[in-house]
Amino acid sequence: MVWMFVGVLLVATITAQVTSKLTVDRLESNISSVEDLSGKKVISYPGTTSWEYLQKHGIEAQPVDNIETAYQEVRSGKADAFVFDASIVQWLVANRGGVKVAGQIIQFENYGIVMAQGSSLTEPINQALLHLREDGTYERLKKSYFS
Repeated sequence: MVWMFVGVLLVATITAQVTSKLTVDRLESNISSVEDLSGKKVISYPGTTSWEYLQKHGIEAQPVDNIETAYQEVRSGKADAFVFDASIVQWLVANRGGVKVAGQIIQFENYGIVMAQGSSLTEPINQALLHLREDGTYERLKKSYFS
């Protein structure tokens, strides 16, 4: 049971570790930086740090309520770019195709994992995660799933 939980936690950690923002756009697009988003139809999730970043930098974005809609809108040309977490964006590119990552990481952030206060699993999970990073497993899995 503990290993199953650690496996789920590992996946959550891998998908969340580089919680940066990237842009997905169509393969034939010429977006290569945040500056190129001005005047484009950009979509993102309201209430997220991606949305806040766009608003703070004066980039108008249209709301989208799920990843599938975002993917379809960019792929079909209804939107020029989708700005969201790097792990999600990289997964779309690697597994769905027809879109690409454009530009660089816009903003670095960290994710957290919520556990019950005083949980007896906190220390073993922290140790397992530390071990995965130290022995290179984390990087190998990250490259395998997100490159």
